[in-house]
Amino acid sequence: MLRIVTSVLLHVSKSPHISLSHYSVNNYLSTDCSKLLSFASYVYKSCARNLRIRKNLSDEAIGLVNSGVRKISTQSAAYSTGIEENTKVVKDVLLYRYDRLKYMRALSLFGVSQYLFWTFLGHTTYTTLKDVPVEEKNDNDPWWKKINLGEQKYRLGITILCLVVGHGLLASTWLYSLKSIRYLVLRKGGNNVSIVTYTPVGQTRTITTDLNKVSCTESRLSARVHLPVKVKGYSLYFMLDKDGEFFNPQLFDRTVGMRRQLN
Repeated sequence: MLRIVTSVLLHVSKSPHISLSHYSVNNYLSTDCSKLLSFASYVYKSCARNLRIRKNLSDEAIGLVNSGVRKISTQSAAYSTGIEENTKVVKDVLLYRYDRLKYMRALSLFGVSQYLFWTFLGHTTYTTLKDVPVEEKNDNDPWWKKINLGEQKYRLGITILCLVVGHGLLASTWLYSLKSIRYLVLRKGGNNVSIVTYTPVGQTRTITTDLNKVSCTESRLSARVHLPVKVKGYSLYFMLDKDGEFFNPQLFDRTVGMRRQLN
């Protein structure tokens, strides 16, 4: 019996859940059987007490976890409901504004002037350059003296280049005006949004579309210079300049600022 009790004590002393600081196994191994049995009784009671504590703690932890999950689920449902209710505005709400009409007019004027200049330069190049062959070619002369710019291929190439540059500058300035957002208005009810942009002639145009057809590829906080906005049915992106004013940033993030899949 002494051998059995000794093996039990040695096994129990290695358990991390039971503290035997009040007694020492090595001391009790050299005592009589009665004290050894008393020590075994103490160990048994300690085991039972630790098991009860662990069971109570486990039940309490499970209860806390379940209550926490229920609380989080309730808060999430309430938050989702709150978002839906907050986006259903009772009147038109201005979300964004960046008014620079004078700059857009000056930009359009610049594009028109560049178009006229490069078109005139192309016309002059095509009509005035003469086909004068180079009589003597000296190796020491620069390259432009060795070329007959009046030759058909050079004259036609320069003319096409001038026309491409002129039309490209005009198209770029006009496209920038058409895609730059001046106002962004969330319509009554929260289902539609109006996008007000500039026009090349210095006026504005308004596009009203369903909110589900609008998608932002970046968030308002991560965008650096421009916030690209994609509208279904329109080519290229509309641009929100970050220098503009967001009147209701949270409402913008929950409506226009969301990223949607546009089929």
